[in-house]
Amino acid sequence: MPLAADGELKLGALGTLSLSCSDGRDLSRVLAQPKRFALLTYLALARPRGYHRRDSLLSLFWAEVDDTHARNSLSQALSFLRRELPDGLVLTRGTEEVSLEHGRVSSGVEAFEDAIARDRWADALDLYTGDFLRGFHLPGAFGFEAWLEVERERLRESVAGAAWSLAHEQIDHGKLVDAERTGQRALGFVWSDETAVREFIQALARAGDKAAAVRFYEKFRSRLWDELEIEPSDSTAGVAASIRNGEYSSPDGASGSGPVRRTDPSLASPGTANVPPGVDSADGTPESP
Repeated sequence: MPLAADGELKLGALGTLSLSCSDGRDLSRVLAQPKRFALLTYLALARPRGYHRRDSLLSLFWAEVDDTHARNSLSQALSFLRRELPDGLVLTRGTEEVSLEHGRVSSGVEAFEDAIARDRWADALDLYTGDFLRGFHLPGAFGFEAWLEVERERLRESVAGAAWSLAHEQIDHGKLVDAERTGQRALGFVWSDETAVREFIQALARAGDKAAAVRFYEKFRSRLWDELEIEPSDSTAGVAASIRNGEYSSPDGASGSGPVRRTDPSLASPGTANVPPGVDSADGTPESP
């Protein structure tokens, strides 16, 4: 019996990689070929969704070979995907554009981003089961590797933002212990965001748990020293000192606006620790020249 032509593809790209189809076909051969799996993933998840010119795909995956060999490799990869995937899933427009039928492709990334868009912070944290394409690398495909790193960082910042937003909601509902735990989860995703840390300890202090605020700050300070051997910025240290010394305003006397809920990393820039020149404050690695 022939396989159904309307099979739907499920791509697991957060944490452990997985690929399955609703018609039950074996897709292990796709997973076993890294470059072709990477091409499938890019066609499925690159933003904006839609068609991609072959020239752009060549620069991402086959920049190290001449144009003739690169085009032949791309054609072979697309032919392979057409054979292995459900009929009609790989689309072309003319001779130079390639896409997937996105309505038949689902992924953990899309479910995660939908939860973020709907302000379902707890769901987003549950759906984020690991970094994007965790442990996956494609040596020699420098364009794809650059895209992959950008996407990993973007999604990690998104889940950190979701964790901070959930932590602030928990504070609003008086669940301060849960909020502190959620804040620690946020630090686990993006640990050097001082703006978020500063807003969070201020919120804890305003809610009346100054001991938790100081404890959280000290854990952050230790992590910063362990990773980069640097101290928090003066503004963050000053907020912590005022809370420790009992000088921070009580809820009734709080001045200024409350914490900004950072659900989208593009809406606010992270605070900067006392990072030495030539070091990326996000992960402690040397900046590119």
